[in-house]
Amino acid sequence: MKFNDLRVAHKMWSVILGLLALMLVTAIGTQWYGRQVTAATEESVDKFEAAITTAVSWRGLAEVAVTMSMASFVTTDQALKADFDTRVAALTARITPVQEKINKAAVSADDKAALAAVAAARADVRGQADKLKELTDAGDAAAKQTYLADVYRPKVVAYLESIDKFVGVQERQREAAVQAANATRSSLVLIGSAAAVAVVALGMLLAALLVRSITRPLDRAVALAESISGGTSRRTSTTTARTSWACSPGPCRAWRRGCARW
Repeated sequence: MKFNDLRVAHKMWSVILGLLALMLVTAIGTQWYGRQVTAATEESVDKFEAAITTAVSWRGLAEVAVTMSMASFVTTDQALKADFDTRVAALTARITPVQEKINKAAVSADDKAALAAVAAARADVRGQADKLKELTDAGDAAAKQTYLADVYRPKVVAYLESIDKFVGVQERQREAAVQAANATRSSLVLIGSAAAVAVVALGMLLAALLVRSITRPLDRAVALAESISGGTSRRTSTTTARTSWACSPGPCRAWRRGCARW
């Protein structure tokens, strides 16, 4: 069945319900996509925050460990040296699982590159153990101070800075995720506005088609009535019975205008 063949009430209800359904689908789709974006952003931010927290803890442990290691290297008190060495070993045992945890959570190329730099710097620091032992056994305090200032301390600083750089990478990725989510929300607002304008335009088009489907048959009926009225008015001199059924042009035009306004 064609749209023009429907009754007026059915046409009106079809247009109204169709527009309402379209508006409902648009609203639900926009809300669903917005929630998906928000959930994905929160998940990414939580991941980066967790990585930052873990890396900061890692840096704290590493800084304490290397500080004690340097103190153990320069001290002449054997008891204090033994205490420092024990504490350094315990801290190293705590750092290793933290590093493994961060390595497992790393997924992006920036994460892996930063962690590779941290691992290389840490291995470089730990690789000085034999040289530290050699200088300690030699008992040359001046040589130890020179090595500490020129070699060991710069390597320790580079190790700690590599962890800081990893934290910086996580912070940048977190900010990028937030900015991307904000841009997506802005795009979503524009899409929702465009959809609303499209629905309004479609509603106006359907309303125009509905009015046209109603008025065109009325126009044809009025034109037919006027043509009939014109034909019978020429025969009014021969019969008055027929003219009593005729529709004069004036009333017919008034009826058409009234129907158009309705």
